[in-house]
Amino acid sequence: MERTIVWAVALSILVVAGSAAGDVILTVSCTADGLSTTQDFPIQCQQNVADWTLKSPCDITVQGVRLAQIKELSLQSDNEPYVNLHFSVEADNADLLFDISSAIVNFSPLPSPTAYASAGLTLTADANGATAAGAFDGGACYEARVDGGTFADLVPGFSTVNQSETHSDRLPAAGYEPISPSASSIQSEFKFTLTALEQASGTSRFEVVPEPVTLSLLGMCGLVLVRRRR
Repeated sequence: MERTIVWAVALSILVVAGSAAGDVILTVSCTADGLSTTQDFPIQCQQNVADWTLKSPCDITVQGVRLAQIKELSLQSDNEPYVNLHFSVEADNADLLFDISSAIVNFSPLPSPTAYASAGLTLTADANGATAAGAFDGGACYEARVDGGTFADLVPGFSTVNQSETHSDRLPAAGYEPISPSASSIQSEFKFTLTALEQASGTSRFEVVPEPVTLSLLGMCGLVLVRRRR
């Protein structure tokens, strides 16, 4: 009986903390049956803002064997805070476990903030069909985390045959969800197994904002400071 080989492709985005202008390192690691390879993409970060897009498709190879191709990859993040991730990948001749994780975005603690997370995953399949099997709770393909804990698990895994199909998800369905008691970091991650020779693309946004009362107080403090200066 022929054994199915599952390759692990881990994409992690690491922020080099400290200076206002630093590098964000996009690290692509591939591991399979004792074989592994790592590829880094330096991303310039200015004033805690990252805005980067892969210029051309990139093959993921180990010892001359191509495992997958990254067709598109982009990251936008800020300590406002928010994280946007986008990717498009194609598995080669084996099922692939993709793990696409943003940096931990740190920011000054926000008391009683609110947040939302949204994500979409598109499968493009031939007549043999394509499947994305999510690796998070409930078979979800995407997870948003705040302060290391789970805020949302979105986009349950799905299959499609001979077409392109998109599944989208959001928490909450509209507006923002309260986070208690505070928040000081966020992170986004896609993790799913994609069937061989098929394509998947995904987009996500995770955003945290102060509660309306906090924003009002900040606005009032700003007015007071302006008046005192005058």
